[in-house]
Amino acid sequence: MKAGLPFLYYIGSQMKRNIYIQIERIRQLINNTRKRFSLLKDKKLWNQLCSSLDVINDTALAIVAYEQGQFPKVDGEKYLRLYGLLQALFLQQEAVKHLSESLGMPVDLSKYPKLMEIREVRNCSIGHPSKLDRPKNKPQSFHFVSRITINKLGFMLLSFYENGQYKSERVSITELLTNQAKYLSEILRGLIDALDKEEKEHRKMFRMKKLERLFPDSLSYDLSKIWEAAKVGDRNIAVAGTASLAQICQVLKTFEASLAKRGLAVNENAGVKSIYDELQYPIEELIKFFKTKENGSNTEIRDKAACIFADFVKGKVLELREMAREIDDGYNS
Repeated sequence: MKAGLPFLYYIGSQMKRNIYIQIERIRQLINNTRKRFSLLKDKKLWNQLCSSLDVINDTALAIVAYEQGQFPKVDGEKYLRLYGLLQALFLQQEAVKHLSESLGMPVDLSKYPKLMEIREVRNCSIGHPSKLDRPKNKPQSFHFVSRITINKLGFMLLSFYENGQYKSERVSITELLTNQAKYLSEILRGLIDALDKEEKEHRKMFRMKKLERLFPDSLSYDLSKIWEAAKVGDRNIAVAGTASLAQICQVLKTFEASLAKRGLAVNENAGVKSIYDELQYPIEELIKFFKTKENGSNTEIRDKAACIFADFVKGKVLELREMAREIDDGYNS
């Protein structure tokens, strides 16, 4: 800790920094095209995931604001500040729990006794102080915060139980923040490790299955034949153009299927989807053009237009091959 830096401020700043870094890492991992596509299949859980990430960061801001701000002197303001802090701690725990749940990696907070202590302090002091119902084997309890003891570092909590017991305890804000930061960070670290492991295993599975290899060495030949058939317009060459165009369509179909196996649906990749959408019309027009040439019937498409379509198809298919190479590079990184 730096000299002269208040302990509470240090804890809050560290917690905010650690949580911000961890949440940003989780955002990166879930916004991976493949992972996002998988998560978006369940819109309910996706919305829960997004809400949880925002709440975790927002509550971190609230906690730091408590620490950095001047603690009020007016009693009413003291209560508001205390209520806000304890509720922020509770909300942050809930958000972490719901985050893990939305990722399919549920975390049981009861396995973290220090986090449960924070929840107990919140419930007793500002959650349900006037009547706290407990499990049947435990007595009801009634609580209040001693007004004159409230300060930035803590307060006294007085508790009465229906069995006649009485308890007075000093609640340390410093201890609450330290434990919250430690154990929530531990949980988030576990989520990051699990997501990282999942991504590494996925990459390992497909690393040697190169998408670029789906574009065969005969690709250039087929593309040139399509252009030649469009330019010459001869019946025999049109037959060759139809065959080459069928080969290109098969490449596109195989590439789409290979992406789907990786969880990379075409519709989830803006660049790939754009190329597929743009290719649909010129390919359909070329198919019709070649068929009419083969049949010797008149065509609605001029030869020059067919050449333009052939040039466009060539450019987009080569662009798609380059995208395949980039995806392969990503799997090797």
